[in-house]
Amino acid sequence: MHNWRNLKPMTTPKPKLYFTFEERQEVEKLIKEGNTIKDISKKINRSKSGLGSEIRLNGGLFSYTALNAQERAEKIRKQTNERLSEDFKKREMPNPFIHLQKKIENIEMQLDIILDFIRKKNNDTEN
Repeated sequence: MHNWRNLKPMTTPKPKLYFTFEERQEVEKLIKEGNTIKDISKKINRSKSGLGSEIRLNGGLFSYTALNAQERAEKIRKQTNERLSEDFKKREMPNPFIHLQKKIENIEMQLDIILDFIRKKNNDTEN
């Protein structure tokens, strides 16, 4: 028979988007100490797949350095920001007053209709 009271809730690492420089330094130190990716991921509370990608994209287990990984990440972020900035600049900005122009045109049209009606009424009363 199972004793459900002794069960502990599962603890899963919280997803984080980027590794900090401090985390990268810790990863570098733990790799040099001979820890496995599984062990390192538990110690720094990151997923194994995220950690594996970080290591693989930055030189692998035998040549990973925190400094190179951080420089690469900053370079990618800078390029992404520049690309997004250029894309934003290329977009044609809409006229912020277009809705007001349409309202004015509508009012002018209504005034023309009213004036035509008044003129016809005046002409009918004169005849």
